[in-house]
Amino acid sequence: MRRSHWIPAPRTRPALPARTEQLPALPYVIASGDAVGGEDGSLGILEYGRTLWRHKGVFVLIVLLAVFLAAGISYFQPRVYQSVASVQIQGLNDNFLNLKDIDPTAAPINSMSTESYVATQVEILKEDSLIERVVKQLKLDQHLEFTRNTGFSEKLAQLMHWQTASTSQPLQQALKVSKENLKIVPPRQGQIIRIIYDAEDPRLAADCANGLVQVFIDQNVESRWHAAQQIKEWLRPQLDELRAKLEKSQNQLQAYANAAGLTITDGQENVATERLRLIQAELARAQAERMAKEPLYALSQSGQTEGISDNAAVREYQLRLTELRRQLADLESLLKPENYKVVRLKAQVAELEAASQRETANVHKRVENEYEAAQKREALLTKAYSRQAALVSDLQAKMMNYNTLKHDADTTRQVYDAMLQKVNEAGVASAIRPSNIRLVSPAHPASQPYKPNVPLNLGIGLFAGLVLGVGCVMLLEQTNRRLCVPGDAAVSPLLTELGAIPTGRASARLRRHGSLD
Repeated sequence: MRRSHWIPAPRTRPALPARTEQLPALPYVIASGDAVGGEDGSLGILEYGRTLWRHKGVFVLIVLLAVFLAAGISYFQPRVYQSVASVQIQGLNDNFLNLKDIDPTAAPINSMSTESYVATQVEILKEDSLIERVVKQLKLDQHLEFTRNTGFSEKLAQLMHWQTASTSQPLQQALKVSKENLKIVPPRQGQIIRIIYDAEDPRLAADCANGLVQVFIDQNVESRWHAAQQIKEWLRPQLDELRAKLEKSQNQLQAYANAAGLTITDGQENVATERLRLIQAELARAQAERMAKEPLYALSQSGQTEGISDNAAVREYQLRLTELRRQLADLESLLKPENYKVVRLKAQVAELEAASQRETANVHKRVENEYEAAQKREALLTKAYSRQAALVSDLQAKMMNYNTLKHDADTTRQVYDAMLQKVNEAGVASAIRPSNIRLVSPAHPASQPYKPNVPLNLGIGLFAGLVLGVGCVMLLEQTNRRLCVPGDAAVSPLLTELGAIPTGRASARLRRHGSLD
């Protein structure tokens, strides 16, 4: 059975005190099934609800004031727009035009990971030098948004004249505000860096983000260009020094060759050595020729005609003699020796035999002459080779000094050529101006403000109003001295609680549910 009133516990009325007419308060017990307090004396949820309902006007007023305050702050707060630009840090060819070999700042291969390199570029984007260049390019020190003192400490310092006015103060203030509005988001994975910029002007926010990207790319290009220029300027004096050293070495080499009587062909060998090799080759051919003619000469000296019969003229004579002798033998078997035909053939045979003997003698003589000429040529070449060998042997000592000077000159030339190539490559690299930074997505003006976040501010205001309203209601309830429920008079030493009078609604409920306990 549900009851919402208090019933005094039956007890014997005590005697009145002698020195006062006030009666002691009567204790009451809860006759309702709904407790307003637990055994530990703490208020229940329903009691909190009744308390809030009794002070609903104050509670609603505080909540509305908090919401209106949040709305007012959102209304008067400057509209801030946000623009985002994305850049990719690509891997650069460290061995571009072989500049890594002469650049002292070039990192060795695989010495820096991609994550470390990207993190380094993120820190470079936060440097004051880059942001200051953007401030100067966009003339942000002339914008009120970047030059006004927004912080309480700055306003107080300006009010108390703690800061001295100077021409660089607007630039420094603009640089400070720009750093506060800038946010660099490094990639968790990959090579994409996000550049976020906040400003009250959406176009200005996009221009600042894109301007920082462009300055970052220009700074990267300029650093590589300056590095190539420094390498070129550093190598040029050394190149001039090597050129002078090379000219000196070549002059010394030529002067020594002239003094020693050396004539060098093709820059490698002297004339004496080359002539010795030619004589040696001719001598070998002469010896081979003499050895080839020696068998015929030996046959000719011994009177044998085996090799001589190979001569074409002698072989022709032999064939004709054989034919005439055959014809003569045929005629002699038919005719008398006095016959004119026999006599004529004999005369022809005798003439051919004489001609064959003369040709054979000529061949013998020619073989002897050719052999003797080969011997003489071989002897002459042998003497020439001996003289040239002695000359070359004499020049060997001179060639040792010459080769030493030549080696020094060749080494100097190699170093000079290599350095000249590096200087030319540095010039080409400085003209190309490579960059490993690519703008992936440029920043665009935002159509909606990033701040203030009206729903969030209203939600915060509503939550704060609810908390503050509950706190104020509980504080009012604690400081309220009015008697609201039976038993409140017991806390006052000047009041005595005699009983409780139920309302008409309570009496009606009691009649419906039964008599009082």
